[in-house]
Amino acid sequence: MKTYEGLYIFAGIAKDEVLETALAKALAEITRLGGTVLSQEVLGKRTFARPMKKKESGTYATVRFELD
Repeated sequence: MKTYEGLYIFAGIAKDEVLETALAKALAEITRLGGTVLSQEVLGKRTFARPMKKKESGTYATVRFELD
C-alpha cells in the first residue's frame, strides 16, 4: 500500500460538531475504498487569499492514509 497525505478544506464551517461530521464522512470514504487512516490533524481556521464560494475563511485538516 502507498502512503498519502490529504489536505481537506471545509469552507464556512464554524461549529466543531459539524466539522467532525464532515471529516468523518471523508474518512469513511477512505476506509470504504479499502484504505486505512494513519493519522488526522485539524489545523484550525484560516483566512483565504481570495473568497471561495463567497466564504472568507475555512477550517483545514490533514489526513495521512494508506491506499492501493
